[in-house]
Parts: sequence; structure tokens; C-alpha cells
Amino acid sequence: MGVRRILVVFDKSPYGSISLVEGIRLATGVTAADVESVVLFMDDGVFALVENQDSSSLGFPPTEGNLEFLSVNGIQINVLQESLISRGIPAKNLRKLTNMKVINLTELAIILLQFDAIFSI
Repeated sequence: MGVRRILVVFDKSPYGSISLVEGIRLATGVTAADVESVVLFMDDGVFALVENQDSSSLGFPPTEGNLEFLSVNGIQINVLQESLISRGIPAKNLRKLTNMKVINLTELAIILLQFDAIFSI
């Protein structure tokens, strides 16, 4: 039957590596093979979604375009509420992306059962 549905988990800071860009490439690329992809931002990965960031002082290109690419391609974006709370980030401070939903740990437990493969980026 093969893989039909994958979850790409972003749990690391968006700065200091190319993992955000590569994860987005994975999430969008598999759709060409009729694989549905969903992404989850948790732990330090939630920092990628905070609006009005200026990463140029860190020497990194902005992430807005990459995140918009997920949204434009209809990929569901989930954000773990507990990660936002533990980092002091109110949900209202996140970028306004279509297909984005803040979920809690209970919802995450249910969602995890729906995937054929899970990739932690």
C-alpha cells in the first residue's frame, strides 16, 4: 500500500541550521507522489512561527516565504499549545497562516495515530 500520510515535526530552533527549509522541502515535495503531509511545530520549533522576526542580524534569511509556501500548498500546520505556553508565546503573536491550528497534547496524541510515517526535523 505504501506511505499515504506523513507528519513532519519541527522541534528545533529555526536558526542555526537548514532544518526548517529542508523540512518544508520534504513536506511539500512528497505531495507530488500523492502523499498527504501535515506539519507540527513544537518545542523550540514554534519560534519559526512568531511574526515580525528579523533574522538578518543573526545572518539567516527570513523564514516567512518558506512558511507561506506550506500554507499556499494547502498543508495543514499544527502548533503545540504547551510549547507556546512554556516559551511565553501567546498564540496571537504567531504569523497569520491559513491552515494553521493550535492543538493541545490530547489532540496531538490522537493525530499521531493517523500517520504512516513521522519525520522529526
